[in-house]
Amino acid sequence: MRNFGPMHHSGFLALCWLFVLGFSLSANEARAQAALSDSIVISEIVVEGNRHTRDDVVLRELDVRVGDRLPVTELEACMLRNEHRLMNTNLFVQVRIGIHAWEGQTGRVGLTVRVREAWYLYPVPIFELADRNFNVWWDAYDHRLERVNYGLKLYHFNLLGRNDEIKLTLQHGYTQKFEMRYTLPSLGRGIDWGLHFNLLAARNKEVAWTSLGDRQQFFRADDAFLLRRFRVVAGLRRRYGNDFYTELSAGYYRHRVHPMVLDSLNPRFLPQGPLERYLTLALDMVVDKRDVRPFPMAGYYLALSVRKEGLGAFAERRNRLLLSALLKHYTVLSRRWSIEWVWKAQTDLLGGPKPFYLYRALGYEEDFLRGYEYYVIDGKDYAYAKHTLRWVVFDRKIDWGPLVFIDAFRVMPLRVYLSLHSDVGYVHDPWFAEGNSLRNRWLWGHGLGINFLAYYNKLVTVEWSRNASGENGLFLHWKFRF
Repeated sequence: MRNFGPMHHSGFLALCWLFVLGFSLSANEARAQAALSDSIVISEIVVEGNRHTRDDVVLRELDVRVGDRLPVTELEACMLRNEHRLMNTNLFVQVRIGIHAWEGQTGRVGLTVRVREAWYLYPVPIFELADRNFNVWWDAYDHRLERVNYGLKLYHFNLLGRNDEIKLTLQHGYTQKFEMRYTLPSLGRGIDWGLHFNLLAARNKEVAWTSLGDRQQFFRADDAFLLRRFRVVAGLRRRYGNDFYTELSAGYYRHRVHPMVLDSLNPRFLPQGPLERYLTLALDMVVDKRDVRPFPMAGYYLALSVRKEGLGAFAERRNRLLLSALLKHYTVLSRRWSIEWVWKAQTDLLGGPKPFYLYRALGYEEDFLRGYEYYVIDGKDYAYAKHTLRWVVFDRKIDWGPLVFIDAFRVMPLRVYLSLHSDVGYVHDPWFAEGNSLRNRWLWGHGLGINFLAYYNKLVTVEWSRNASGENGLFLHWKFRF
């Protein structure tokens, strides 16, 4: 009689191992199936409502692509985030991202991007102030019409359907000017390189020839142009992802000042003589992760710049190397409360006295301290910090119906914010500080305001501000993008 005991024992062990292996494989498969059920795959993205804008322009702005897998719990936040991204292009007045297909077993999801395009072509009559802000024009210069520019601007913000912009300006009045700007974000489908070009010719019969008491002093000659400017700038932009780009620009500048300015007013206005020509080279880096760019509530914006003026051609005497850094950060405290933090610094690394012309620091464009709108604080180097606490008090969409015949403007999103602000800054001026007490000292201003944001990109602000000298007043600012 044969002994089959060992064989029976080996077979039993084999059966046990097969059972354990099968159970393990079944458990792993179950876990994998559970993981798949908790995630989805973007199988298709369809764009609707874009009559002029190309599909690839819309898809390029999204941070999700066909084939991407993401957790189901993140899908709603992903759609909302990408609605904001498309609104920030200023190509659309309304964006809605929804689901048009969902295969439950495979987790494949199809998305539909529905857009309502903005109005892209704007022939805009020019009636604008030549002064730095409304309060300076109204109070310091008695709201004289001779300090107003008039003419025509022609804007097209989506000329070829590629989010490319062209701006033409034909202007008369205080500053006579012709200008053309063109920007193409991408040279084609799948290409991360873009370009920009700017041409300007301008002339003025009045110039700010010096500063006294931290206010500009002007001189006017009705029978002669005191300052003529010409520039041509071109550059390439490289985009890395959706929120980061670098830009390399080169420019040619020519300034001609009337000899009367140098002989009778300020020989340091342009020390090298009545004609100045020079070349520039600039490198800029920008990271922009703001939610709503005209008036953000969350995210941040970082801009770094290196600019060399004077490259050794034309026997140039201009020689500046400017470094600047700008950081804007937005902190959400709750659904209606947020804080804006803005820090900026700029320095000229090359020593030696500079021409008074273009010798600027605080008081121009967005580089100003609230409470000091009446002043210009010029200098070689400067830094400032601006802080604003904001509260949303109104957020509605107003349907004008048949009162507005252009579809893009028929529904007006309107937000109203109350704000508290506090600004601090410093300007270093080693050469022109005499007679100007606000330079080489710390400055501080604070106050409150109300802000009106319409159509996501047209902002009007009314603020009451007080500075460290005890001066206070109401100040009006606006920022429109047509």
